[in-house]
This record gives sequence, C-alpha cells and structure tokens, in this order.
Amino acid sequence: MLGWLFGRRALDPVPLVLYARRDSPAARDMREEIERARLSWPYSLTEIDVSRDPELLARFHRSLPVLWIGGQKAFEGRMNAGDFTRKFEELARRWWRARSLARDMAATRGETP
Repeated sequence: MLGWLFGRRALDPVPLVLYARRDSPAARDMREEIERARLSWPYSLTEIDVSRDPELLARFHRSLPVLWIGGQKAFEGRMNAGDFTRKFEELARRWWRARSLARDMAATRGETP
C-alpha cells in the first residue's frame, strides 16, 4: 500500500482458492473466518463450486470445503481465524519469495514477468 513511499514494491495479493459446494454452510463459515483474520498481506479469494465439475467433486467430496493458499493446500473442512492467520502468514511469505525470485530471474534475462 505505502510501498512507493518507502521504496518497496507493492505486494501482490496472495491467491486463495476455496473449493466448496454452492451454498455450503461450512464454506460460509470458512469465508467468515478468513474475513475475521488479521493479515499482513493482501489476498484475493476465488471460490470454485465443485458441484459444477464432476471431476472436482470426486476429488474433494469427502473433505469439502478445501482452501488453498498460494498454490498449496492448507485447510480441509473447518478452520478458525487464528489457525488461518498462522498458516496464511507462513505460506504468503513462501509465495512472495518464489514470485520475487521468478521476477528477478526474468528481469536478468530481459523478459517481462
């Protein structure tokens, strides 16, 4: 947010992907816990309705909802804001380091990331 003021690049939002059935109470609870969490990194939440995709439904049906953070499976079923915050902070740092490294490597090759 204030990265430009302090000479740092702005943080890209960490991608969260929530696999769930449409109108699932457990998915609603998971979204509420995400909103309650106090996070130091921005994030973007994408929700995928597995009931529209038989392959995803077969893959996840016993563990729904499933939350991925920065490309890594983080939670199945239920979670609370505290556990989410701890896991998110850990995976967000890894995700940002990997993303920064990929950008730096692309820049040294003269590519646009």
